[in-house]
Amino acid sequence: MIQIKSVYQFFLSLILVLFLLTGSSQHALGSKTDRHMLAIGEILLAQGKYLESIGLLNEIATHSTDNNIKSTALFLIAKAENTYLNNQDAALKRFVKILYQFPDTNAASKALFQIGILLFDKQEYQKANIVFSKYIEDYPFGIHKKDAEIWIQIVKPFLSQKIKDKALTRKKPENRLPVSRTTPRIRVLIKKEMDRIQFKSQKLIVVTNCKDQKMVYSGWGPVQFITRNGMMRLNNQPLPYSTYRITSESSVLHMNNTPYRGSFIITTEPGNGLYAINHVEIESYLYGVVPKEMPDSWEEHALMAQAVAARTYALYIREKSNHPFYDLEATTASQVYGGINNESERSTKAVNLTRGQVMTHDGSLIISYFHSDSGGHTEDPSNVWSTEKIPYLNGIPDQFSQEQPEKTWEFFLSYRDAIKQLNQYGLGISRLDRIKVKDRSRSGRFSKVLIYSDKGVSELSSNHFRASIGETRIKSTLFHMYASQGGILFKGKGFGHGVGMSQWGARRMAQAGSSYQDILKFYYKGIKIKNL
Repeated sequence: MIQIKSVYQFFLSLILVLFLLTGSSQHALGSKTDRHMLAIGEILLAQGKYLESIGLLNEIATHSTDNNIKSTALFLIAKAENTYLNNQDAALKRFVKILYQFPDTNAASKALFQIGILLFDKQEYQKANIVFSKYIEDYPFGIHKKDAEIWIQIVKPFLSQKIKDKALTRKKPENRLPVSRTTPRIRVLIKKEMDRIQFKSQKLIVVTNCKDQKMVYSGWGPVQFITRNGMMRLNNQPLPYSTYRITSESSVLHMNNTPYRGSFIITTEPGNGLYAINHVEIESYLYGVVPKEMPDSWEEHALMAQAVAARTYALYIREKSNHPFYDLEATTASQVYGGINNESERSTKAVNLTRGQVMTHDGSLIISYFHSDSGGHTEDPSNVWSTEKIPYLNGIPDQFSQEQPEKTWEFFLSYRDAIKQLNQYGLGISRLDRIKVKDRSRSGRFSKVLIYSDKGVSELSSNHFRASIGETRIKSTLFHMYASQGGILFKGKGFGHGVGMSQWGARRMAQAGSSYQDILKFYYKGIKIKNL
C-alpha cells in the first residue's frame, strides 16, 4: 500500500501494462495475451488486491475479441464481488449478464450454477430450485451436475409452505465479527522461491514436521534449509516431507539475519524453491507494518489511525484468503512488513493504544484502502477500478490534504520519452501526435487517456497510463496537461490512487487536534470502530 514498489511489484506492473497496451482500442488482444492477463488478474486476487484485479479484468472484458475470455473475465469479477467484496446483488447481475450475452461459453454454465447458490443465500428457494433444475437439463454432462442434484435435495425442505413461511418471516441474521479469546494470527509470506534459508535464535530452536507433528530437530542452531534435486534438507540431512514449523523459546527468530516475532513455516509445496511464512500475532505484525507505511515521527493520532486501518485491512484479507499457506505478503503486494528491525517506539505505542480495534460497516470488516495524499478530494473506487460502489469508500472533498508540503507537482514528458516508455509496454508506435484525457470524475481525476499516434487511437485506463509512464513521475491522475516544446507538461496534485484515507490528510487532522476516531470516520463514511 505504500508508494515505493518492490522489485517484484515493479516487474508485475511492467507485465500488466504491456498486456493492457497491446489491448488498446485499435489493437485487439490476442488470446495468448488475454490468458496472461487473466492469470495476472487471478494473482492479484490471491494477493488481496481485489479492486486492482477487478480493474484489470474489466480491461480484458472490454478489449478482448474472444467471447470465452471476455465471459471468463466477467465471471471472475462476479466471483470477486461475491466472495471478496460481499456484494451479492452486483455478482448476481453480472452472472445473469454472462448468461444473456455469452450463452455458448464455458462461463455461462458456471454462472448459471452460481446464480442458484446466490438465490438460495437470498432465501429465494423456489427460484433456486428452478435454476438448479435448469442446470441439470441444459448441462447434463456439466462439471456441476452432481452438485446441482445435491443442492436440489438441500432446497427441497424449504419449498414446503410451513418451512417456507418460517424462512420468510425470520429475522435476517446480523453480520458479526468473530469472537476470539486469543489474538488473531496472520500468515505472512516473507520469502519465496529461495534455494537456502537459515534460522538463528538466542534460545532453543525446535523444528517439527507439520504432517505428523513429530520433532525433527531441537538445539541451539543455526538451522539451515536448502533444496537440492527437488528434496528439502535440514543441515544437509534429507527431510521426508515438504512442510515444517520452526519455533524458538524466545519467540524471536532470525531468518537470514533478520529478526521476526512468532514462528515460521518452511515449505516447498507451492513449488520452485523454499517458501518462508511468518506466523505472527496481528499486533506484533503491526509493529513491523505501521512504521513502514507512515513516518513514525508523525503525530500520535495519525499513527493510531494508520494502525487501525492497517489492522482492519490485514484481517479483511485474512478473512477472505483461501491460500493454503499464507494470507498476506510482506511487500507492497499487501502491506510492507519489515519485522523487528523496522519497529519503533512511537509506532508501537500507536498499535498498543488501539489494540484490537477495527473498522466495520454493516457489521463486517471493511477493506480499508489508504494512500499518500488525495490532493483535495478522495476518489470513488468505481472510477479507479470500474468496481461497483463501495459506500464507505465514496470519494469526498478533503480540505485536509490541500496544504501538504508537496501540494502540487510537475513533470515534463517529452514525446521521445513517451514513445520510448509506451513502446516498452508494447504499444509499438514511431510517432506520437498527442495525448488526450477524458471522463473526469467529480474529484477532478480522469479515468481514460487517448493516445494519438501513427497506429491510430489507443485508449488506456488512467491507472495503466500512470504505470506505463511511471507512478513516481505522474504521481496521480489528478492533473492537467499543457502542450510544451517537444512534449507535454503535466501539472497535478496528490499522490496515489486517492481511495480511502489520505495519510497526509490524517496528519493534518491530527495536528489540528482531531482524534484517530475522527480521522477514520472522516475518510471511511458510515463505519464503526469496534474491538475484536
